Amino acid sequence: MANVDRTRGLRPVKYQSGAAWNGQVNEYVVYSGEVSGLWIGDLAVLDGTADTLGRPGVEQLVNAVSGPTIGVVVGFAANPNNLNIGGSFRNSNATTDNRIVYIVDDPNVIFEIQADSAMDFADVGYYADITVSIAGSTTTGLSGMELDASSVIAASTSTDRLLLLIQASTMGDNEVSNDSGKWLVKINPRKHQGVGAGIL
Repeated sequence: MANVDRTRGLRPVKYQSGAAWNGQVNEYVVYSGEVSGLWIGDLAVLDGTADTLGRPGVEQLVNAVSGPTIGVVVGFAANPNNLNIGGSFRNSNATTDNRIVYIVDDPNVIFEIQADSAMDFADVGYYADITVSIAGSTTTGLSGMELDASSVIAASTSTDRLLLLIQASTMGDNEVSNDSGKWLVKINPRKHQGVGAGIL
């Protein structure tokens, strides 16, 4: 049976310990002029800036498929330093406004993501990248990022890839041997900016 094509980037589901994700996030900021914008489910990358309250600036991961990344976007809010904003809080219309960005930056969180084509159960424990430069949906505000099935590589070369494949998602309609299969993944610690920078 064909899988439902439900592209939405990465969605936090639980911690590596097995505990359910508890909704914890940290605040970042995306600035006007960040032309790629950000979408819920996108991987974000630190851009080397911060606002007057000390929140680090971020942008969408687009330039380097293999990372690094600080984590996954799960929401937005108005920036109190720039309240004259418009548009949907489901994404950042970053060419015209600044936004607070809520990011899951805990390196122990496991996410669900859809693969762009068929994979194999034997890929568990391997590493892979994501597809980038795909716009999110202006209807749902959700990311266009998917797991890049063609990038899967053995664990011995894990430094070259962004995500660790934990297991196939256990949702009832999931068949990873068909297109649009769903996987549970974790950010490769070597590619996580919080770990490498000593932030977390």
